Amino acid sequence: MPQNEIFFFGFSFTRPLPMKLMMKLSANLQFLSLSLLALVVSFQNCSEVDLVAINQNSIKEIDPTPTSPPNPEIADGILDFDIGDSGGCALKNNKVYCWGSNATGLVGDTVASGYPAVSSATPLLINIPSDVVITRITVDVYGGHACAETTNSKIYCWGGNGSGELGDPNLPTGYSPEALSLTPVLVIPPIGISLSKISAGVSHSCALSADGLPYCWGRNGHGQLGLGTNTLQTSIPTQVPVPAGVSFVTLSSGYQHTCGLMTTGSIYCWGGINTYGEIGNSSAPVYRNIGDPQFFTPTLVSNPSGVVFTSVSAGGYSTCAMASSSVAYCWGQNGHSQLGNTNVPAGSAPDGWDHYSNIPVPYLAGQEPFIQVSAGAMLNCAVTQIGNVHCRGQYGPATANSSYNSSPVAGEKIIKAEAAANTACALTDSNALYCWGSNRLGALGSGSETPSFSNTPLPVQVP
Repeated sequence: MPQNEIFFFGFSFTRPLPMKLMMKLSANLQFLSLSLLALVVSFQNCSEVDLVAINQNSIKEIDPTPTSPPNPEIADGILDFDIGDSGGCALKNNKVYCWGSNATGLVGDTVASGYPAVSSATPLLINIPSDVVITRITVDVYGGHACAETTNSKIYCWGGNGSGELGDPNLPTGYSPEALSLTPVLVIPPIGISLSKISAGVSHSCALSADGLPYCWGRNGHGQLGLGTNTLQTSIPTQVPVPAGVSFVTLSSGYQHTCGLMTTGSIYCWGGINTYGEIGNSSAPVYRNIGDPQFFTPTLVSNPSGVVFTSVSAGGYSTCAMASSSVAYCWGQNGHSQLGNTNVPAGSAPDGWDHYSNIPVPYLAGQEPFIQVSAGAMLNCAVTQIGNVHCRGQYGPATANSSYNSSPVAGEKIIKAEAAANTACALTDSNALYCWGSNRLGALGSGSETPSFSNTPLPVQVP
């Protein structure tokens, strides 16, 4: 982060703030110390503006010149969002709204949970305590659980807890209807440890300590907790052993793996069995043996020569990252052409087993420069400097190997996009959110479960 910055609801400001926004900020930060408020006021004479885009599972600094930042003064604007295969969540006016399937409690306590899945195509309010200021949200790639991070280093999670992924050891786990929480619970870190930059993976979660060390909890059947084994499942955030001198600035958790970005621009990944090379190490064999421990501890991603990564996004069986050169890179599974690289074979099973890349390859080389990239389950998306979104992969059973290249609304620029399994969403510079793809169980948040699929981006109906 640059010096002399104010971090407010997911956006970083280093220029004079409007009086209206200052009044809102003061009202929301009454619980903080007077010294912190004084610090905020002292930054008003700065001139540079930096937009901090909150990725599905990472934070990345972006050059503000090519695109316009969203306007925090828009009363009905959405400031952050994240999605999974069966639903998503958005942050608006310091409140979180979620939509889609409530089978494991993603949508909260307004509607019932369980199977057959009860759903809501209209975003519903999540009952996070009102005395906190929420900075970002994260949803696992399949929509099983979600978490919200606050300015006072508290993390609240809700949804499925079958493996302890909510981070509260007092909650039930296992395969039972009780193994979930419809209301957000506070993640309980080890004594003396403050966690932030939470990333929700499928049945597991990870966050960083103040000194950049990763802590993970939840399911560990594929070594996704990074503890060197695939047998230790825990509801308690547990430190991931990392090589000497390694610390991270951000994390991203996917289906069975998690990746961490260092300040040097290097990436380490762990978990899974490297089924399609999603770990990204050129010397690591591609495995399909669930018991192999090689990837149960952090493994260095093979950076292309001269490439410095600035963000990372872990998806299903693929991973993507932005480079400082404004080039997006992806690696892992390519069965639906989601790597966006014609030099990597594409196709589905049975031949699809060999359609992958275990090293980072450029995503849609030759396009205009990118500012952000998101890895989904079978779909990857990237945002360009001029505000378009380019997606490759599968939007639904009838649209395998499809693509999307546009801005959802004419005249508006995209500043952030997220990919899931069969859906994608994008946030515009006017703080409007649009989704397209599969609308199963109301996954698009459009207010209706019809149509069941939309290739046209639909506005998410956040109240």
